[in-house]
Amino acid sequence: VPAQWRPMVDQLTLDTDLIREWFDQDRRVQAVRELLELREQSLVDLAVTARIHQDIWYGELAERLAELGDLGIETTGSVTRLGYWVLGRDRLADSGFADWVDSLDVNEPDWRDFDHLHAHMLERRDFFLTWDSKIHHFKRDLSSLWAIEVRKPEDYLAERWGR
Repeated sequence: VPAQWRPMVDQLTLDTDLIREWFDQDRRVQAVRELLELREQSLVDLAVTARIHQDIWYGELAERLAELGDLGIETTGSVTRLGYWVLGRDRLADSGFADWVDSLDVNEPDWRDFDHLHAHMLERRDFFLTWDSKIHHFKRDLSSLWAIEVRKPEDYLAERWGR
């Protein structure tokens, strides 16, 4: 089917907290389950950024990151950063975004959170889903300055799918 005839699907970037929730089968796992069901129906595209490997870097959870592909969750590149750069995968930073982050002079969200958001922006994805209140604190600025739409998973599901 030619691309112009295929229905548009929302490209969703999942923050690390959603992946932890899925693997731990914790209290908010239902929202992640619904997102995976939408992906199975080809109604959404799900991805994490490569920076997830710095968020979850040891233990059983780190080993389980290999299962994301089986769930239909792709791993996009991240922002080029010395010590973490993978040639052919990661992208050069947007200097405006990097300058904005530097001007915030905050410790939280940390550099990994901002790298997730930065990569999401560089990949031109539609919605960044997270429960992280530190990221939600910057929701308005992220939307108005960088066209990054941050949502809680259950808010996204309600707004877009009436769930």
